[in-house]
Amino acid sequence: MSTTKILAQPPVYAPTNEGMSLKAIIGLSLASAVVIGAGIHFTNKTIKKNKTNKSLIKSFKDGTPQTIARRIKMAFENNGAWGTDVVKLREIMLSLKSQEQWDKVVIEYGVQYGSNLIDDLKSELTSSENDEMLYIKDSKPLKEGGIVTKLTVYTTWAKRLKSAFDQSYLFFSGTDTNAIRAVFSEVPNQHDFIMTAAMYQKEYRREFLKDLKSELSNSEYNEVMTVIFKKPKK
Repeated sequence: MSTTKILAQPPVYAPTNEGMSLKAIIGLSLASAVVIGAGIHFTNKTIKKNKTNKSLIKSFKDGTPQTIARRIKMAFENNGAWGTDVVKLREIMLSLKSQEQWDKVVIEYGVQYGSNLIDDLKSELTSSENDEMLYIKDSKPLKEGGIVTKLTVYTTWAKRLKSAFDQSYLFFSGTDTNAIRAVFSEVPNQHDFIMTAAMYQKEYRREFLKDLKSELSNSEYNEVMTVIFKKPKK
């Protein structure tokens, strides 16, 4: 009686990297890197979008850094008109409660618009206007409710007035009369005006009233000085 041998089927092995070519291994590694990179990019983009949306939502509440950042951007855009609304921007800067608040505005501006506010100020304004805005910021207390010395106030007023005198448009020099009016309206009394003029002379070795007369027409000079004469002496 003959016996029949039943041959066992050869075992089937799953392919391993050991049998893969170097080219295939590199290809898989690159593909994995692309997938991981895309995932990280999508995650970062989503996080950034969520931060932007949150900032924009808060930009409709009065006085928040988000709102101030949005108002600054609107001043830059100026309802589609040429140039920046410097008067509106000055009002915004004067409304700041502290330098700490300004720092938060800079951050929120970057979140909302993906741009550096300091750089945008430089590109949107003349050098003297940019200086004026930064001097206004410097006149604020470090934190809300903090104390600003009279010396600091006199110094920033003097510097703002000098910036107004140094205004220039392309290749032409001029004077920013609105900036002068703004400072004169802030000065509470004649004593503070005299102290500001003294600080101007200390800073620039020039007589303030002489410079003021040379920068303004007679009617403009009389107008701004009338504002001071109507204030209390002290």
